[in-house]
Amino acid sequence: MKSLKINIKIDHQRCPLCGENNHCAEAINSQDFDNCWCKSKIMTFPNELIKQVSIEQRNKACICQKCAQTFNEQSK
Repeated sequence: MKSLKINIKIDHQRCPLCGENNHCAEAINSQDFDNCWCKSKIMTFPNELIKQVSIEQRNKACICQKCAQTFNEQSK
């Protein structure tokens, strides 16, 4: 039996969890990644949050600030 390869269109400017704009500086302008909101010292992305992103989208589309903050607040 042949395995099917599913092509998922990845929008680098959309959060893979909620589909909203992730405001990723790298997706908008790869020169400005160091100034992205996700580089804030108070922002964290626990493994439990990252595991919610499909394997196909991991490291290809950024989680938005709202999803990250909501997850972190609910995990306290």
